[in-house]
Amino acid sequence: MKKYILLPLVIFFAGLLLSSCKKEGQETKYITLNEIVNSGSTYTLEPAIYGDADDVASITTQAAHFSVSQIDLDPATAKSMYHFSIITKVQDKETVVITLKDNHGGRGRHCDHDPTVITINLTVE
Repeated sequence: MKKYILLPLVIFFAGLLLSSCKKEGQETKYITLNEIVNSGSTYTLEPAIYGDADDVASITTQAAHFSVSQIDLDPATAKSMYHFSIITKVQDKETVVITLKDNHGGRGRHCDHDPTVITINLTVE
């Protein structure tokens, strides 16, 4: 008798667990920014404004030419900030791709949510 009750319960909870991980409408968000930066100045972006509070930003495609192109923690706000600067003007646009992914912080069971992909096309003048 226990076998007949246990199997439907296992199937029910497995279905509940799987359906709670992927919500309707969750898809990778693609954002494209076209920015102008003057040579010798710094372009700054807060990637978190395009994602969730617990997202971690990482550079997945680096610019070909740059003096600084990095994500670091702003000590005043404790938020991740992307900084780009270049000393000399270049002919081509520089493209940087930043991906935001969930930061689970090592807590229990996790569902992988789709990332946010930010493409920054930088024109250097």
